[in-house]
Amino acid sequence: MYNKKHEQNRNRRKSKTENVSGSGTGIRTKQEQDQEQTQTQEKEQELGKEKGKKTKIEQEQFQQQGQSQVQEREQEYEQEQETMQTQKETEQVIDKEKDQKQRNSSKK
Repeated sequence: MYNKKHEQNRNRRKSKTENVSGSGTGIRTKQEQDQEQTQTQEKEQELGKEKGKKTKIEQEQFQQQGQSQVQEREQEYEQEQETMQTQKETEQVIDKEKDQKQRNSSKK
């Protein structure tokens, strides 16, 4: 019983250190696993960089959109102010004309 477990453990250690992938067993060595993991990490880093570029571009576009919206709102506000000012001036002119007419009619 002890010998079987001892032998199984020894075989496990061998499979980790020896190259047995050529035997068709489908078992990968520790080195192959590490290499695969390193490649995967490198790919993830590259994808992360690309994603970072995309998000940076998206942020810039969002900021530009926000700035243009602010400019539009400022223009709308200025137009409203001008309209209100013009309306006030028009009302003042109308009031002056009414006052003038009343004065003229009261003089007669």
